[in-house]
Amino acid sequence: MQRLPRSNVLIRMWLDGLVLAAVFIISAFLAKAHALQMKIFEPLATPDVLVLFYLLVVWFITASVVKLYDEFWTRTLSSKLIAAFKAIVVQGLAAILILFAVKGVALNRFFVIVYVGLLLAAIFVEKTLFRLVLIALKRREKNNRTFLILGISPVSWSFAQTMMAYPHLGYRFQGFLDDKPKAYAEDYYLGKFSRLDAILGAQPIDEAFIASPLHGSHRLKQLISTCEKHVVEVTIIPDFGRFGNPRSSVSMFGNVPIVSATINPLGEMPNRLLKTALDLGLAFILLFSLFIWLWPIIALVIKLDSRGPVLFKQPRQGEWHKVFLCYKFRTMTAGCEQVDAKGRCLQARKDDPRITRVGRLLRRLSLDELPQFLNVLRGEMSVVGPRPHPVPLHQDSQERISHYMARHLVKPGITGWAQIHGFRGETQPLSRMQARINHDLWYIENWSLWLDLEIIFATIIKLIKGDSNAY
Repeated sequence: MQRLPRSNVLIRMWLDGLVLAAVFIISAFLAKAHALQMKIFEPLATPDVLVLFYLLVVWFITASVVKLYDEFWTRTLSSKLIAAFKAIVVQGLAAILILFAVKGVALNRFFVIVYVGLLLAAIFVEKTLFRLVLIALKRREKNNRTFLILGISPVSWSFAQTMMAYPHLGYRFQGFLDDKPKAYAEDYYLGKFSRLDAILGAQPIDEAFIASPLHGSHRLKQLISTCEKHVVEVTIIPDFGRFGNPRSSVSMFGNVPIVSATINPLGEMPNRLLKTALDLGLAFILLFSLFIWLWPIIALVIKLDSRGPVLFKQPRQGEWHKVFLCYKFRTMTAGCEQVDAKGRCLQARKDDPRITRVGRLLRRLSLDELPQFLNVLRGEMSVVGPRPHPVPLHQDSQERISHYMARHLVKPGITGWAQIHGFRGETQPLSRMQARINHDLWYIENWSLWLDLEIIFATIIKLIKGDSNAY
């Protein structure tokens, strides 16, 4: 089998390293010239070389985190430039940090400004030109390969659309064969599986992609045998969508291929450590800058407004189904009903008579959620994640909502992807709860430190603008 075009990872890494080194040398020279009125170029001093090495290490670590060197051909240029921009932002922060550790003429504020500006321009130009050149070279190749797809399914249809969308990959799609045609692929339908032998004999086909399953191993063996007779290479497209997740992946355990039906970046220790560092950092900052004076004020007004405790403690379902006590400032009258006669959770609704006057204000400003930073410090919650549900709501939803339990693969959060997209508060009707869960699952599968920061900033903006679902 001829592999699909590789991502040229090593070439791109070398180019980035060379561009970064060139930009560093130019910036260091300009910084020295600015500080010392120097007009003749001088080689880098030893401290400068060490700083360059440090910045290169930071660049490649950051590039790995933001997935700058992931799949090349099927990613848009804009997505790659956004990833590069994130890496450049980190470079700027790394250059500022090194100013406090290394004292040198080249390392000053002028150097940082020039370095980040030149790097931004140079990297963007390099990546744009590199992509254009490779695409132009690919289109000039004469050895384009034709292929068929045996079996029509949403996965194989998506595969065909991707191949047709990127003709520079060098593949030309001829059509589908399947005993049961599908309306969405009728323009590319060539007939039943029984026609395979005749089609391969009538026209040159280089490769056949078999979309599994094909209802039994006998049919699969028969199709592979027919392809081998006509010297056609065969590739299997596994339909991971059957396991409930189209983004499932394959890894090897010894000589055994293993299919991962669950995508959870936070299952990897480095990612968990990054997220924990962000959680603890924010929790401590708020504890010593906000809580130290705001907590007593809120506690006082709650006490003056109504009888009862300042904090409301409610059992909620957390990571791996563990029940924990979730803390909030009390916003309802003490002792009010939390469940109905059937044991179902009575969620707060608009103009709910159980909510106190102060409680209504705290909810509108989301200040009632602040004590949950104590849950963050205790390791029971995260700043960002799926919102924890009361146990009765959890029990009611797990049987009625598709993929509901998958949200408990990670720690619950104070805010989340669903909340910034309007799915906050009451979850009636049922479709609203399903939409919330779908957003939670997307967050879990696509987690990154940048996504957490994006959600935190979006939450702050929502708090400033006001949220109609905050009641």
